[in-house]
Amino acid sequence: MADKVDLLTLVRGLTISLFAGSFIIAEMGYLVLNGFQSVFTPFSKFMILLIYITAFPAYYYYVSSRLPNVWLMKYPVPFALIIEGIGVVFLFLNNPLSIYLIVVGYFFEPIAGISLFLGIKNFGLYSKLFIITAWIFGFSLSLFLIGLGIVPFVTILIKMVDTGLLVLKMEGSLSG
Repeated sequence: MADKVDLLTLVRGLTISLFAGSFIIAEMGYLVLNGFQSVFTPFSKFMILLIYITAFPAYYYYVSSRLPNVWLMKYPVPFALIIEGIGVVFLFLNNPLSIYLIVVGYFFEPIAGISLFLGIKNFGLYSKLFIITAWIFGFSLSLFLIGLGIVPFVTILIKMVDTGLLVLKMEGSLSG
């Protein structure tokens, strides 16, 4: 018999993802307003580093929450973090390859999101919107490279509102 999802641990992971999402929104807004070339500014580098750092505790909580099919998160995410980590190092070296590496790493987010969705699927519309926006964001991030950064920016805004509502609903189910 499969273990029941640990909602408290899952909420902790989602809460960390909310912090990461706020950093992503700040970074993407900065890039949309200042142009993609501003990714090599100190502000942008700092924001991307913050986003990268928040991935580790979020990953820990997600994997620890006994999600169904956790292997969809447990194995691809470290590979993605290695690719993104190399991208972050290259970013600090002002190497344009950095952006491509970070974007490639984000392609793994939708895969990991399947396990997360299976753990939250009983939360109705919020869980469905969560997986849809995770997929759109993960695959649309590359649109920044061709000047269409507004698409992932709007997607992450929707995802953040949805994640916040999902956390509130999950916390309500924990207390009630």
